[in-house]
Amino acid sequence: MDAKSGYTINEVAYLLGVSKRTVCEWIRIGKLKAFLTLCDTGVCYVILPEELDKFYPESGRSQTQLLRNQAKRDKQQYLDYLDKRYYDLCNEIDTISKIKSYIEEVEPYI
Repeated sequence: MDAKSGYTINEVAYLLGVSKRTVCEWIRIGKLKAFLTLCDTGVCYVILPEELDKFYPESGRSQTQLLRNQAKRDKQQYLDYLDKRYYDLCNEIDTISKIKSYIEEVEPYI
């Protein structure tokens, strides 16, 4: 089995909206079945999609809820990115305006 055939601990934590530590604890106590496999960083756990599907009822969330929660998080992350980018662009425009004003001010002396 390879890591591409299932979910990583990070992916499961993201999908379920819990911490990586929580997912590791579920694996440790046998609540969530995972397999050790080789991955790019050495050895890692892989959770098969069918194991995650079995786990949905236990987590108290449906697959639709999980996907909806993921979409909300993705949307919020993108909005946060756009807010930051907008702020950065406004600062760049302000800097350009200051440079332009300075050039216009010193132009008669050049």
